Amino acid sequence: MDTTPRSQHSTGTLEVKRATGLWRIASAGSTEYYLDLDDHRVVRARGSGSGRFPFDNQWTSLIDVICNDIDTGIPEPDVIRIGGRPRYRFDPDPSWPDVEWRLQRIVTVIERITGADAAAIRARFTSASLPGPLAS
Repeated sequence: MDTTPRSQHSTGTLEVKRATGLWRIASAGSTEYYLDLDDHRVVRARGSGSGRFPFDNQWTSLIDVICNDIDTGIPEPDVIRIGGRPRYRFDPDPSWPDVEWRLQRIVTVIERITGADAAAIRARFTSASLPGPLAS
């Protein structure tokens, strides 16, 4: 049974610097990304069968997004498009020594999550803070 929250708004293009609210970015894979543009955060919600990365399933500070157009190869800053491959750069914690990045598969769905669904998603994931997932 599919338990993915359903939105009240979907789009083919998301202008990250201009948009507000919570957005679900999905691809052909089972991993999804959520952008909380009110608080400038991103979470990689690792799906079944996907590789594990540090800070999966944790809110982190979004630095920027660049979406590569598959047909032209031209990168577009601050835009996510259906058919593109976004790269998310984020800062997991002020004491973490490096900026992290993740490259998503080709985007198939961009939708805004609202109301109770948005509140549930925001609460579902914790905020990244060290020692975090790499602690032994």
